Amino acid sequence: MKKNNTESSLSLAPPQTPSQGEIAFRDWEKLVALIQKELSERSFETWFGGVRCLALGTEEIILGVPDPFYGNWLQGHYHTLIQSAAQEVLGALPRVSYQVVS
Repeated sequence: MKKNNTESSLSLAPPQTPSQGEIAFRDWEKLVALIQKELSERSFETWFGGVRCLALGTEEIILGVPDPFYGNWLQGHYHTLIQSAAQEVLGALPRVSYQVVS
């Protein structure tokens, strides 16, 4: 009987480095988790349930909000909380701006 000497076609792929988008998404998740710890469930759902992260970096965070009132409310009531969470996650104190998105 002959042995089958064919090599396996299975090979290990080199580890892939996460994309900038994946890193930003993970950082946003961490940032949101820190904010959530500081607020009641109702407040968190009311004010952060509709927020989308449009850009996240050490220089600036741009948050998408449903309307100008929403952005003004976050600016007036949660801006410091957002910045302190960002500083903890990113190691920097970025500008935070709010942009209306539909």
